[in-house]
Amino acid sequence: MRARVLEFSERYPWAVGVIAVPLTVLGLAGVAIYPYVFVPLLLLASAALIVVEVCAAQQEEAEHQTQERNRQPRSPHASMYSEPNLPPLGSEERVWVEAGEARRRATELWAQAKAAEARALAAEARAREVTVRREAEEEAETIQFPRVDYP
Repeated sequence: MRARVLEFSERYPWAVGVIAVPLTVLGLAGVAIYPYVFVPLLLLASAALIVVEVCAAQQEEAEHQTQERNRQPRSPHASMYSEPNLPPLGSEERVWVEAGEARRRATELWAQAKAAEARALAAEARAREVTVRREAEEEAETIQFPRVDYP
C-alpha cells in the first residue's frame, strides 16, 4: 500500500497538492469549528501514520539485512580463493573500438567542461562589471559640498 502511494506521488506530483491542500483546509476548519471532534481524529491519524512508517522501516531493514546476508561470502577467506569477476575478453578490434569511444567521450566531456568554465568566467566578469557600474552610479549620486575654509 505504502509503495503504491509513493509510486503514485512520484508519477503525479501535482496530485499531492490537489489532495493535501483541501485536506489541510478541511482539517484546520474542523479543528477551529469542532475541536473536540477533530483534534482526537488528528491525533489518531498522526499515530496511524507513525505506526505505518515504523512498520515499513522495520520491513525495509529486514529486507536490507537479508540482501546483505546473501551478498556476504561464506567464509572470511572465500573472497581470496574465488575467481575475479572480470568481463569476458573479446577480440582485439573490439577493445580498440572501446578505447577509441572512451577517448572520444573523454574529449567531449573535456570540451564541455572548458565551455562551462568559460561561461562561469564570463558570468563573473559580468557580475564584476555590474558591481563596478553600480558603485560608480552610487558615487555619482552622492552630492559633495565644497569645503569652505574660514580664516
